[in-house]
Amino acid sequence: MPKNGIRLTFLLLCLSSSITGQTCTDEECQTQLSNKCNTAGEYWNGIGCVVCPEGHYCTGDGNKVACAKGKYNGDQSQSDSSACKDCPIKEYSDVEGSSSCITCAAGSYTDSTGQTSCKECPAGSKCVNGVKTPCNQGQMSSAGSGTCSPCATGTYNTATGSPSCADCPGGSKCVNGLLQTCPAGSFSAPGSDSCTLCSPGTYSPAQGSASCTACSAGNKCTNGQMTQCPAGTFSAAEAESCSTCPTGTYTLTKGSTECTICPANSKCGDPTAEPVKWLGSQY
Repeated sequence: MPKNGIRLTFLLLCLSSSITGQTCTDEECQTQLSNKCNTAGEYWNGIGCVVCPEGHYCTGDGNKVACAKGKYNGDQSQSDSSACKDCPIKEYSDVEGSSSCITCAAGSYTDSTGQTSCKECPAGSKCVNGVKTPCNQGQMSSAGSGTCSPCATGTYNTATGSPSCADCPGGSKCVNGLLQTCPAGSFSAPGSDSCTLCSPGTYSPAQGSASCTACSAGNKCTNGQMTQCPAGTFSAAEAESCSTCPTGTYTLTKGSTECTICPANSKCGDPTAEPVKWLGSQY
């Protein structure tokens, strides 16, 4: 309706009220005019009937009603409260009359529709674009994080959604947040990111060793493995090699810690064989 037409209607309505012996204030006249705005999807804006804006609905009584917090309406000319939809998961609306919802900021999320605010991302998860995702094994995060961080060198975790990492135990190595057991023949101290081969003369018989053991006498230890000395040889403790029995001595068994002196009237040319007795004609 042209602006002059609105004013004319306003004056006629007030004049009509005066003729009937009634008076109307500006507010009362405006109310009477708004009541004439009875088309659903429109409302009285103080000047005339206009299209109901986004974020609202207009039932045809001349008024507009704002969508509640947590809801939105992106269309004009809506006439029913059903036009106000719940904000979807990942988004929120914290004001009335929203035409759209806002995506949660990094480090926050929503897990249900119709929210007026976002929740802080819990420790052990990352929240991006309003979606909460648990951190992978070998990662961690503090509360309110938008990313997951790998565990520091020498630390680990074994489950998804971990808020922190633990020190690597002795006998293991921890790289990229993952724990790996040290193989036999090696060792590691707590908090290690690598396994160390046992030094010569020591060994570790099983995987997952936090330290190496001194090689037992009668054995040799190289590359972390212990091996018995063969017949004809011997060793003291912590040896990395076996020694051949010296001339005039022998040992018939494996794992000897010393050699036996050849008995009288015998010769021991082979340290791995029984002594040979001298014959009488040889003396």
